[in-house]
Amino acid sequence: MYYLIMGLVSLYAGLRVLALRRRQLTAPAGSSPQLILRPAVLAVLAVVAVVGGAFLLAGGALLLAQGG
Repeated sequence: MYYLIMGLVSLYAGLRVLALRRRQLTAPAGSSPQLILRPAVLAVLAVVAVVGGAFLLAGGALLLAQGG
């Protein structure tokens, strides 16, 4: 069950990061002084969170299906 919860949280976090990236891309021109807030870095973080969340959800579903 914990895998399912962590997977959902991770997917939600990835989607929030993608939304932040989209907001930054549509905002008036200006470079982010911090590396972590640059759109390319945000895209990588979002992909890692979404893929990790998908694996956690799949693992949690398998455990739940096996009765664990």
